[in-house]
Amino acid sequence: MNTEQQEKGILSSIQNGFAELKRLLKTKPSIKNGMVTFKDGQTLFYEGETPEVGMNVFSDEAMSQVFPDGSYEAEDGTMIKVENGAIIEIISPSQTVSSKLQKENNKLKSNVKILENEVENLKIERDELFNKQKDVMKTIDKLTSKVEELGKLPGGNPVRVNPDGGENEEENKTNRFADSNHAKIYKIWSEYHKAK
Repeated sequence: MNTEQQEKGILSSIQNGFAELKRLLKTKPSIKNGMVTFKDGQTLFYEGETPEVGMNVFSDEAMSQVFPDGSYEAEDGTMIKVENGAIIEIISPSQTVSSKLQKENNKLKSNVKILENEVENLKIERDELFNKQKDVMKTIDKLTSKVEELGKLPGGNPVRVNPDGGENEEENKTNRFADSNHAKIYKIWSEYHKAK
């Protein structure tokens, strides 16, 4: 082969290569567009086979309308968050369930804490009431002693106190009214026991 033929062969190969390159540049690569349908009926379109974080997303198949911001749940339970026309987060259904369970668990823990606080407050109230009851019982004992002491004073029949209000109540009333001081004391004592 002579040099001229070699040059023509090389030139022909170069021309064929450029022709093939031109043909390839004229045809657009077929990139499959994907879509996700959400439970609310909206459809999200994207370029590629699977949605990914950072991917631009659209609300129409021509991919001319940017998809609105928000969190959307796909029919398979996947959560996709969109901001400024791009996916910013993808949460799989298992992550969604786990997140819901975690929220429910936190809520239950909070309720338990509230109930524990209420139980503590009730214990404090119970102790306060118990102490007040002890004070009232001491006061009753003191008043009973005073009434018995007053009944021993000269000028009247002795007063016999029947704190249970059982037998001999009529006799106690009669004896108490023997003296006007005793009548006053009986009135105070009986009002106190009625309030109890």
